[in-house]
Amino acid sequence: MVILLIFITGCSSSNFPVSDNGVVQAQQDRMNKDALRLKGKIIQKSRIVGDRQSYVVEIIELVSYGDTFGRVEPRIGELVTLYTPKSVKFRKNKEVLFDALSPISRKDDTLVLNLLVE
Repeated sequence: MVILLIFITGCSSSNFPVSDNGVVQAQQDRMNKDALRLKGKIIQKSRIVGDRQSYVVEIIELVSYGDTFGRVEPRIGELVTLYTPKSVKFRKNKEVLFDALSPISRKDDTLVLNLLVE
């Protein structure tokens, strides 16, 4: 039983809790005023850039906006690049609830988001 619990916890993602329906809860306790809270599915781990890891994430839901959010908003179904600290690990095909900052304007085909972690 203990081994199963360690296996399930270790396979989910970093040290984030997982909801009853299997969604990794990587959002902050208190949302940043300029951030978006999103639900997405990890499509693939991309590459390490400096001290950050990038992931391709399919946006499933825009959950909420920070009080002063005024940046680019991803579309449902859009594939975005999510940059995280290297210490944050997400597994392919996992759904994740997370807070992120987006750019002020859309410049490229692929929207780049930055994960906010506490």
